[in-house]
Amino acid sequence: MFNIFKRNKSSSQGYKITNVSRSRKYGIVAVSLKELQKKASAKFEIKDCRCYLAQDGTLVEDESYFRSLPAQTLFVIAEEDEVVQTDFELLYEAIRSRNSSLLKAGEMVRKFISSNRETFLQTLNALEEKENKKTELSLRKEHSEWFCGQDSRFSSKEEVMSRRAQDRVRGYFYKAKDDITKSLIYRQNLEAKLKLDEILGIFQYFLIGCDHFSCLFDRKYPRKHQSVEEDTTDGGIPKKRMRLIRDLFEQDEFFKDLCVSLCNSRGDFRCQGLWSESTCKYNEHTINPYSTRENFILFQVWNLDHQIEISRTVIPSLLETVQLLVEETNLKCQVHCSKATNIDIIEYFLELFTTDNLKLVHIVCHDKGLHSLQSKGRVLCGKCNESAALDKIMKKIEKTT
Repeated sequence: MFNIFKRNKSSSQGYKITNVSRSRKYGIVAVSLKELQKKASAKFEIKDCRCYLAQDGTLVEDESYFRSLPAQTLFVIAEEDEVVQTDFELLYEAIRSRNSSLLKAGEMVRKFISSNRETFLQTLNALEEKENKKTELSLRKEHSEWFCGQDSRFSSKEEVMSRRAQDRVRGYFYKAKDDITKSLIYRQNLEAKLKLDEILGIFQYFLIGCDHFSCLFDRKYPRKHQSVEEDTTDGGIPKKRMRLIRDLFEQDEFFKDLCVSLCNSRGDFRCQGLWSESTCKYNEHTINPYSTRENFILFQVWNLDHQIEISRTVIPSLLETVQLLVEETNLKCQVHCSKATNIDIIEYFLELFTTDNLKLVHIVCHDKGLHSLQSKGRVLCGKCNESAALDKIMKKIEKTT
């Protein structure tokens, strides 16, 4: 996943640690969560400590999530049975206990709004209407501040957002390719290498046909999509042939169903929740990156989260299935008990690149811990419907040559 705070895994960074009461604070340097916990335990004389983000109370227990945090992050160090309050909760309690004039001011504001309700609502509606009008604008010349820092070739917000979706999906392809080509079986078994190269080539054809799922962030989809940028080649495939492949996939019902936009026509995105849950439990996890440049920047930390994980599950399953196919001469399909002839390339494509396995999530709902879901990829025989479907698609692609 893309993360604006991603850094070298082996680099040390400075952090701040404090106790539950915030009475003691230290600055420490750590290269990992484990090292931070070790140093924090020594500072606060806690045997088994837990680390929480002071800002929002999030328990940090995953190394990869820890590495995504910026330098100088403040952690609250607590024992297992200690109750941890966020910075805001502590501040509010301090204000309330002192009967501060700040709370009295808040009560005065409440009374003023109650006494001038109509005027207040009119002002609020006017501001909201102004913001809505900006959200609905699309072209660079209409909302120039939104495009600050964007390449000059992009003339509309939809083009920018489409390219952002493509970049993310391309990232998954290159991640998968990197994991596959670095594997032992790819480097040591020629037959497996040839099969894996074939699979990567098919993935690339499928992605070109779906325009690398540029539709995901495009609020104007399903209107006919115009590619933001027509590369002269994509992995050595001529531009003319790329267009033919895209035209072919636009007519295929299977791929039509995969190409969907994740926002409404206004551009509102809603978090789809943790990988293990059907919906998001936080009502405030919504965003419209089309509205302001600030929202567009914030949207970059929203993730397309794989429910079945790429590196931990999908790629290992794909490699294992290919290894079985090339090394076991009597390997049979589990469904028809017939000789295996291929692997379920379409299923692996769905798990790596499509909304069959991807959920758009707010950073809080991006669980980087181990997911329990397993890949559905398997070996196929000539009787499997998946084999017939793949053959049909590839024959159509070959006709574009």
